[in-house]
Parts: sequence; structure tokens; C-alpha cells
Amino acid sequence: MSGSLLNMISDFEDQIVLKKVAIIQDYIPEYRRAFFAALYTLGIGDNICYTIYSSDPLGQDYDGSFRAKHLANRKTDLGRVLRWHTNLDELLTSDLVILEQALHNPLLIWKFLMIRPHNMKTYLWGHGGYWTRKNSWLQEKLLWYVVRKADHFFAYTEGGLENLSKHRYPVNKITVLRNSVDTKRILSDIRDLSSSEHKDWLRKHNVQSSRLGCFIGEFRAEKDISFLISALEKIRIQIPDFEFIFFGGEKGKSQIHTALKEHSWITYGGIADSKVKANLYRSAMVILNPGRVGLIAVDSMAMGVPIVTRKLKATHAPEIEYLKHPASILISENDLDSYVIQVVSLLNNPEIKNKMSVKLSELALTLSTENMAKKFHSAIMAENE
Repeated sequence: MSGSLLNMISDFEDQIVLKKVAIIQDYIPEYRRAFFAALYTLGIGDNICYTIYSSDPLGQDYDGSFRAKHLANRKTDLGRVLRWHTNLDELLTSDLVILEQALHNPLLIWKFLMIRPHNMKTYLWGHGGYWTRKNSWLQEKLLWYVVRKADHFFAYTEGGLENLSKHRYPVNKITVLRNSVDTKRILSDIRDLSSSEHKDWLRKHNVQSSRLGCFIGEFRAEKDISFLISALEKIRIQIPDFEFIFFGGEKGKSQIHTALKEHSWITYGGIADSKVKANLYRSAMVILNPGRVGLIAVDSMAMGVPIVTRKLKATHAPEIEYLKHPASILISENDLDSYVIQVVSLLNNPEIKNKMSVKLSELALTLSTENMAKKFHSAIMAENE
């Protein structure tokens, strides 16, 4: 980050601002950083100070491109992890507090929704209801009781707005953000990727085939990694030169250790940053994601790389609504054989894959973290009017 930008942020924080907005997160994920940086810059222009409070420590990779602080808390596991936040005095000086749509932060809900100061507003942001899991009757009742206490709701997608409206939350208090990752950076890296750089990348990952698949994401239960590995083995039988790369962090990586050991054509590529995604685009990859699809839908659009997923007993995250089967995503039935048939068909039909890639690239132009930040900031500014 440049010294001039750091100085600008420091000078701004010393000023008396029109409004102080606190956004409280469990943690600051890598995919949110471009959004928070864009939002902070918009705030500087309108004399609004956005501060991101993270329940987890900021970490060494925090680059200072937006204002962020650690919010002290302790965890208890009562079948579900709850966070108990302390030292909330600084937050109580905020004009506006924005909480995640979640029930695992009881003190934040109590302080900023139930008994908040009369001169403070509290907004929520998130999916607009539970999408990805079934909850008890009591959990559902409690969630919607909490949601209706909020002064405004930032819904990730149009589907969130529809669900909020269905549960009697006023539509005129909803802003649809169109949740996104940093598509601008991915598209820039795709444009800038040279042939020599791509050849080096292929050598590094020992890619020999033109029929390639990958997984991008966290190795979590809802991604159904065991199902994916079973599918890979069946795909390889039908396509003998098929190769596959897993991209993800170290957490949960033990799930793929046996597959990596037993199959030389399955490899691990680390974290997929925007440069990696540019190489995946150039390699004409297919993303295999038989579990829950969320923001990977936006990566798919920016990369021009189609996803093959399946119908789930639980529900995909709302971002899947950006894509339509079969034009921009393939969704198989839930069983293994049906999934394998869809993948093999796509890998054996480059013309169809290319058409999907073109459609995805067109869709990518409709989403960006910059547009998301503008919608968010506009709703904050409207509250001043």
C-alpha cells in the first residue's frame, strides 16, 4: 500500500467526521478486502468513517487499505460456537452499527438491536434468511424476530430480498448488493497473462492434458469432498488423460491426502489467487463443485470457467442464482453417476464448454466489488437525508 494512501487514511481518521459507521465481522476474509477498501475510499469522499471490527485477530496479511480493528471476545461451544464480545464502549460511540445476519453473537444482538441507544441505527447484512441448512422452528422464529429489529437490511442477492419480503421485512428498507468478489482484478490478470507465464504455470503444476478439472474453496463438510473424489476416479476411467487440481487452504486438507498419494493425476495447488485464476481460464478448466455453490459462482463468471454441481438436499447459497442451467452452469441430479455423466459430457464437448465460457464472461461484467460498495455507501448516505 502506498505511503500517500496511508497518510490520507491517517489524516481522515483525525478529522471530525459526519458519521461513524462500524461494521462487525467474525473475520475479514480475503474476498472481502477489495470491497472494504472501495467502501472506505467512498467514505473519505463523503466524510463518513467506516471501521471494520473483526472478532478474529487481523493477521499479518492485513494491508491497511481500510480501517480495521480487533474486537475482543471469547468463544463457548454449546453445540454451536457462540462469541461473547467485551469492551464495546468504542462501538457505542458509533452513529451506525452493521452486524452480520447471525445468531451466534448474542451480546452484539442485545446491545445493538434490543437496547441500543436512541440515537444509533443498526443495519444487518447477509443472505436474508437461512439458505444453506435446515434449522429448528425456534431458530427460525428467533432469526426473524432479530431481523425485524434492524433499521435496514443489505441483502446479498435478489433472492434474499424476496425471502425477506416473504417474512414481512419492509422492502423499502432493503438494499440488494449483488454480492461479488474482486472480478476487476481477475479480469485484469487474465488480460495481462503472457504465454510464457502460462507455460511456466503449466510446468509448475505438471499439467499434461487439455481435459482438466479443479476445485476452488475450503475443504469443508458442505463441499462434500469425499463425493468429489469418488467422482474423479470414475471420470478418469472414462477419460484416461483427465487431470485435476485442488485449490484451497491447509484447513481440512487432510481429506485429500489419500487421493493425492494414490493418484499422480490429482494434485494440490495451494490458494487460488487472481493470478492462479487467470491461468485456470487460459487452461480451459472446468470447476467441479458437487457441494454447496456460493461466491464461487462469481469466480466462475470472472474466469469464464463453468461449474458442474448437483441438486442438493440442502440449498445452495443465493449467489447460484447468477447462473442458469445449462447456459452458464451444469446442475446434475444428486447421485454420483448422474454427476459423472454431466462432467464427462462437458469435458468431451469443447464447443459447449466454449459457449458457456463466453456466456460467463458476459455475466462477469454485471458484478464487481466497486458496484457493491457504491450500493452499500448510497444506502448509508440516504440515511443522512
